[in-house]
Amino acid sequence: MAHRDSLRQLLTRDIYVQSPITTTTLVVFGLIGIVPVAAMVAVTAFTFYVSIAALVEIALFLSFILSVACVSSVTVALVWVAVVDSVLLSWGDLAQAAALSTDAPETVAEQLLLFLLTGRIYFILDSPSTRRSYTKHFQGRLTDEADSGCCSYPLPPCIPLLIRRKRRSRHGKPSGGTLFDHVCLPRPRPPSLVAMEVAVALLSRLFAGWLQPVGNATLQANCLALKTNFTFENTAILDVAYLSGPSKLAPLGICETGKVRHSVPMCRVQFHTNTSAESGIDAEMWLPDEWNGRFMGLGNRGLTGCIRYDQLEYSSSTLHFATVSTNGGHDGDTAQPLLKNPESLLDYASRAVHTEAVIGKQLLEAYYGGPANHSYYMGCSQGGRQGVQSALQHPDDFDGILAGAPTVDFSNLMHWTAMQHAHVAGNSSISPAAWKQISKEVLRQCDALDGVVDGIITEPDSCDFRPESLLCSEGQPKGAFCLTVAQVDALRNIYAPMYGAGGKLISARFDPGAESSPLLGRLYGDAMLSHPASWLKYVVLNGSEVQGKDYGVTKNKAIRAATGEEMDTSSGDFSAFRERGGRLITYHGRADGILPSGRSKQYYDHVSRTNSLPTLDDFYRLFLIPGMDHCENGPGAFKFGQSATAAAPTNNSTHDIISALVDWVENGVAPESIVGTDVKGKEREHCRYPMKSVWNVEAGRYVCRV
Repeated sequence: MAHRDSLRQLLTRDIYVQSPITTTTLVVFGLIGIVPVAAMVAVTAFTFYVSIAALVEIALFLSFILSVACVSSVTVALVWVAVVDSVLLSWGDLAQAAALSTDAPETVAEQLLLFLLTGRIYFILDSPSTRRSYTKHFQGRLTDEADSGCCSYPLPPCIPLLIRRKRRSRHGKPSGGTLFDHVCLPRPRPPSLVAMEVAVALLSRLFAGWLQPVGNATLQANCLALKTNFTFENTAILDVAYLSGPSKLAPLGICETGKVRHSVPMCRVQFHTNTSAESGIDAEMWLPDEWNGRFMGLGNRGLTGCIRYDQLEYSSSTLHFATVSTNGGHDGDTAQPLLKNPESLLDYASRAVHTEAVIGKQLLEAYYGGPANHSYYMGCSQGGRQGVQSALQHPDDFDGILAGAPTVDFSNLMHWTAMQHAHVAGNSSISPAAWKQISKEVLRQCDALDGVVDGIITEPDSCDFRPESLLCSEGQPKGAFCLTVAQVDALRNIYAPMYGAGGKLISARFDPGAESSPLLGRLYGDAMLSHPASWLKYVVLNGSEVQGKDYGVTKNKAIRAATGEEMDTSSGDFSAFRERGGRLITYHGRADGILPSGRSKQYYDHVSRTNSLPTLDDFYRLFLIPGMDHCENGPGAFKFGQSATAAAPTNNSTHDIISALVDWVENGVAPESIVGTDVKGKEREHCRYPMKSVWNVEAGRYVCRV
């Protein structure tokens, strides 16, 4: 019988069992068992007739709970299926006769219950053949319209249902999210079958995170085999574990103070690779069961030698990429491990990312049995620079690269950052309370320039902030806020571009509108920002302390010499990456509290000149994000899918920048803009450079204009 075959398929597909099951699990099974029982009784009651089969199945369901909890055996589950089959053979036919002879009215309760349970339980209608078999059993025949996904039955009329399915992008590939289609089932449905589906679906959904799906035995075996079967030059597999559901994990390295979480069934692989006789990297790869066929490499941030567990979780669990991350060749949040260690410096500059790409792809192929369709990379700040350097030095590693707020031209950036502290050293220091007042004055002078007073300066380059308005003067009311001459002079330097010998531009200025950033105190506080201070001490000065107040412009040459070309990432030659079809997207917040967005514009223009191209649109696009801080956060619409904490509320290539990159690489659809969402749910369109975001009075929103 078709419905019994479907039931067997449903049970073997969705029931989860694993040994051992604890007493706690048994108790919870018993308590939660009340829910499906109540649901079955409700379905029976609201369909206006009592089915003896449904009552029998209630007892069978309770016995199944006890059997699995006490014995914890796949065999028990299969035996139970056989018992249910024998019961349905007799009672199911009675239910069928009742269904065909009873024109039971459709009820709100039934519709609601079926809506809540959409997902796995109606997969029996997921193809024309199974729909046809199922419907023939209950109603004799099905019209040809069913093959198109709609249905029309001779008798009785059908019930329209909302079925939850995977959302697909416009190019036909799964992209997450949900959409709802109308599908029809015969009316009325036999309560016996509905009751069984209710029980199984609830059991599956409630305990999928605790127990291991029977169907994943092959993936589990593949995972555990990596420990002994996977070999790669100078590489040792440290640990392998198959994780059947959400749990908290002990991290690799010293960066995380507590457990890290994962959300989906996956294979976790930890490995170490010796990159030279004096250096090596630790890495971790997460290979999800629900895999989209793609590979993702991750970058680091700041000076941290830390595996990015937050991004591993986001990329593998939410986006379904097979994802790898490394510690960049050292542990910790300082440059101390790089002291007199050029090999470790090389790892952090570029070699760690290249290594994760090479070995990660090999692990992926060994686990899934075939290569990835495409390879991607994402990182921000230092991770953004690593992504850019990967495109420059290893153009074949990734098909698409997402690089946020990249710290390119690194030596000049370290020099600019150190000079910012020198500006506010001594009697020119500015307190956090003073910065709040400065922020208000900047907005007073420049917020309305874009046509809307909303606390966001869309184009900081258009803001000619005059700090003299805050200068203390005679006759000023007692207690009124004002700045000294030294402080005003410091602000003039801060809001001005930095030039070096011969008038060469070293760095764009600090962005007006970024004063409210929580990161601002790290840049203009009592001590120099930790990252440049650590870099200067351990990489440039070989362990000697640097005094911020004495730092001067003559230090720039020393920084550049010690940093080296690979870490500096100042080349603009992307010819190899462009010729092999690579795609690069960078983005930068226009309210970045520690890294001026003008530096990304500066680098984009440098690439244009280097490649002698009037436009870079065929392979490289830059998006400037008004109101966004460093990588994410801020008052602007900063959520567009670039990280776990900035996931796009709508998963498509219009709102999600990862989907946009995939669409560009795989379908040739280049992103013209990206729609971000702020913390209140308000959307805003962000423009590719050199287009600008302009307020359209008639439309009541920002639009992109040349």
